[in-house]
Amino acid sequence: MPRFSDWLGRDFGSISFRLTQLITGHGCFGHYLHRMRKRDSPVCLHCTCLDDTVEHTVFECPAWVDQRLELWTKLNINIENKVIMNLGTIMGSVLESPDRWFAFSQFANNVISGKEVREREWERESLSPAFASPSSL
Repeated sequence: MPRFSDWLGRDFGSISFRLTQLITGHGCFGHYLHRMRKRDSPVCLHCTCLDDTVEHTVFECPAWVDQRLELWTKLNINIENKVIMNLGTIMGSVLESPDRWFAFSQFANNVISGKEVREREWERESLSPAFASPSSL
């Protein structure tokens, strides 16, 4: 985690389950689930990306564009400046105020809960006979 000592020393905000997933990448990310052998591939279930990572989710996935733009606005991040667009910069910005922490926490909750819903749908679809391979019927 970027700036770990700063996160430990902060005097505001709590770390939720979903925020932890977003920070660590241990959650509903295709990359992680594939590595843990929970999925056959690391693809994003929301778009055509072949490797669903935290970075993909936070910076690229079109499924979260509205949430992302809202977060950038609340963090006062210029989306045109690609140099600062990395997870470390975002995490540093979040430490600057309780309002920014809250905005990032909301983003994490909204995005991760959305990813969890889609993951459950995908699991149900993959278990459904309509999606089973002909050899398994």
